[in-house]
Amino acid sequence: MIKRLMRGTSVLLFTAVAACATDEQTANEQAPDSLASVSATERRDLETLSSYELSMEDLERWAQANVAVSKVVRQQPELEAQMAINAEDASIDTLAARMEAVPPVKEAIESSGLSAHRFATITYTIMQVAMAQLALQQGVPADSFAARGGINPRNLEFYVNNRIEIDRLMQQLKETRRR
Repeated sequence: MIKRLMRGTSVLLFTAVAACATDEQTANEQAPDSLASVSATERRDLETLSSYELSMEDLERWAQANVAVSKVVRQQPELEAQMAINAEDASIDTLAARMEAVPPVKEAIESSGLSAHRFATITYTIMQVAMAQLALQQGVPADSFAARGGINPRNLEFYVNNRIEIDRLMQQLKETRRR
């Protein structure tokens, strides 16, 4: 499911891609400073992502929810198709609605203490900061993300400061999904 979501996050991650441009003019052409070129849904997602602040507590709950959802889907594989999102429809609200529409999945998420919307927000935030981190490793300054909107600079800092723990959580999730 996360792999499908990653295909649909191009607009949410436009700031990271634009920041990777080789010069400022190219960056401005790829992602204008104004959000005029994005849809209302995309704008809502960018606003949600820029205002949400990652925490270790939320990440741990998100990981617990992923484990619980994986168990449900393993027991009822037909549910995965019900939650599928195509790239054109990918958004925080769409992911949350799909999760809420499948009662066993909604219950699995809520068992971790998260709402479906918070789960979706954390999912997109993690993908967004991971992509931004790749850009940072290529020498893009962190403040360039904040200038374009959509990425909370505190989330980049959180990701860098907690990288070992985040990698550990992600590895645990991978192992859990293989079982």
